[in-house]
Amino acid sequence: MAESDTLSSRDDLTEIARDSDLPSGFHQSRTTPSSWKLDVRRLAGFTLTPPSKRGTPSHVWDHGEPITKEIDGEKFWLCRPCWDSRVSVTKMYPSEATSGPKRHLKDRHHIDEKGAIPLGKRGIKRGSVVEQLQRRKRYETQPYNSEEWKARYLQWHICDDISLRQSTSDNFYNLITYGNDKVEQLLPHSHNTTREYVLEAYTKQKEVIKQRLAFARSCISLSLDLWTSDSHLPLLGIVAHFVDASYTIRNVLLALPYIDGAHTGQNLAPYVLKVIEDFGIEQKLGWFMMDNAYNNDTLLKELSKSLPTIDVKQHRLRCLAHVLNLCCKAVLLGTNSDSFEMDLKDKDTINVDDRISTFEAAVTSKQDLEKRLKEWRKKGPIGKAHNLVIHVNSSDQRRQLFGRLQQQSDESIDKIFTLIADGGVRWNSFHDMVSRLIDLRSTVELYIATQAAEDPSIKDDELSPEEWSELGQLRDLLQPFKEQTMLVQGNSSTGSYGALWEWLSTADYLLTKLEAQKTEHLIKPTTHFKTSVNLGWKKLDQYYNLSDETAVYRAAIVLHPAKKLQWFKKHWSDRPKWLAAIKDIMRALYLKYRQQQQQPKQQLSQQSRELSDFERYNQLDDLEGQQHDELDRYLNSPREADGINPLVWWQAHQTAYPVLSTLAFDLLAIPCTSAECERSFSKAGHVLDEDRPRTQADLAEGTQCLRAWISAGLVRLCKVSSD
Repeated sequence: MAESDTLSSRDDLTEIARDSDLPSGFHQSRTTPSSWKLDVRRLAGFTLTPPSKRGTPSHVWDHGEPITKEIDGEKFWLCRPCWDSRVSVTKMYPSEATSGPKRHLKDRHHIDEKGAIPLGKRGIKRGSVVEQLQRRKRYETQPYNSEEWKARYLQWHICDDISLRQSTSDNFYNLITYGNDKVEQLLPHSHNTTREYVLEAYTKQKEVIKQRLAFARSCISLSLDLWTSDSHLPLLGIVAHFVDASYTIRNVLLALPYIDGAHTGQNLAPYVLKVIEDFGIEQKLGWFMMDNAYNNDTLLKELSKSLPTIDVKQHRLRCLAHVLNLCCKAVLLGTNSDSFEMDLKDKDTINVDDRISTFEAAVTSKQDLEKRLKEWRKKGPIGKAHNLVIHVNSSDQRRQLFGRLQQQSDESIDKIFTLIADGGVRWNSFHDMVSRLIDLRSTVELYIATQAAEDPSIKDDELSPEEWSELGQLRDLLQPFKEQTMLVQGNSSTGSYGALWEWLSTADYLLTKLEAQKTEHLIKPTTHFKTSVNLGWKKLDQYYNLSDETAVYRAAIVLHPAKKLQWFKKHWSDRPKWLAAIKDIMRALYLKYRQQQQQPKQQLSQQSRELSDFERYNQLDDLEGQQHDELDRYLNSPREADGINPLVWWQAHQTAYPVLSTLAFDLLAIPCTSAECERSFSKAGHVLDEDRPRTQADLAEGTQCLRAWISAGLVRLCKVSSD
């Protein structure tokens, strides 16, 4: 065996020990999961603390290292910012409690659980006159740290959305160099210099992100989405989702590459593959969360040619927010006032999709306003409501009149409300528009009566009592959709509010709501609302059935310790075949993960020495016994109380369930939407706009990734210090 292959030559002993059956404390690691090495010349008498089975969930461990005093075994937290800045005294605190480290990080280094505290939110501690004089003396006598200044300049430029023009302007130069000759030689004068600083930092910090991915406790799932900035840059957002070494769910923007050419699956696949290879996660890939566009199916098929571990059907997850968006669009825009009786008979949603696409193209085109209002009017009560809001909000005088009419209809009001526009074709604002319109119904009717003489066309959008009733029904129908959309767009940091287990439970809940409305109106006369409910149900049912192709939607619920199989027994009690299929799904996943865990142990055993024929004869299969019953033990154990954090629960029970906990961490890391991509686009939109049309794609990617990493506390450009 070559020396490079021996166990003692490797630096990842912490990980090996954690995965082995050796007793805790049996080894001495040379590095921590963050790749920090203990320098015994600076810290004699200490060694690295062996990894804890409980993990280190507090944020203080993102900024500190676990060390143990050799003489008595007492464990400490060592401050990394102090250590890295090589101050005369590096702070250490007993590791049993985190209050001391938290206070030190906040007061000394301006770091809290969210990362670096913004300058404007820091409490300024000037200290005594003596302390101020001491700081002044240090400033005058100590050599100026040009690298630290450069890092702070970069962090300001990136995190405060500063343009290249602003960061190199003459006015800024005159301000920052006033009374400070040392800065004069450091401050960039050219856009290109700042640009090089950013790209250099991006390349360097990318290695830190690679290390975090390498030490992840779960596989790495990705969410993908396309976006075109206001400055006309077509960018592909690629976000990684994983449970890190401290049992924290991470959502990390990995890349924002510029897409050259058509947005087909064949063209997008090489960009995604390059990012996967750049970050070295080929062997840790999990699932892909994307919207429902067909080119995403093609993208995965192309990726699977280079990465054969990808199973297109099993690893393709559909963004729940996008599914709900399509469903609500079918409800609101899927039928017309002159065809709803015929549309009720549609067997699928193909015609619905075509009608919506045609309608959206018409109302977003540059045709005159009257033609757009006519298209909206075809959508029944919701279209008329839209037109009324447009009419009121079209001028200051009309808005003022509407305010006066509110006071006239109710003299006791102390606040004037404006009508809420629906945002064109964005469904989620329709609920707020309709709710406000219903609340102000008397004022709306008075407004129509007042304006009819001046503008007779407003009578075309007057709502009948039946149409007002339908608006109320639509509002009530959309209410749970709005609530669930807000819930599932969270970052699932606690294992809820955006977690994968909420995908199927949300779809099932909303489908039940639609089915109840469908049943209620089954024998009633055909109305616009009745057809809308039916079309919405068909669209949601379409994607609900597609979820059968991917096992993890159901597995995620089973592996929630407060749900398990009981959730399915409650909601699918009339579907015995579905219940049986869930057990088969879980067994198949469990056996797959058990086999994956067994292989490294077998390889490690083979590296030690070959077994004799007699030893092989007496060897028992490790898959038998307690481990063989792991799935059954979990399913047969009592369900936990509602409200429990599943991430914390699995961290505490990973020893009892070594195989299932691995699967659970993989699934808990997956979001049920691609909202994290949208959040990245939203932040990037503040700088990649029409005011910065010349921003190049590589700078856009480097800036946005660095800002995301700094904001999440994953990287540090500068050594945060109070001095």
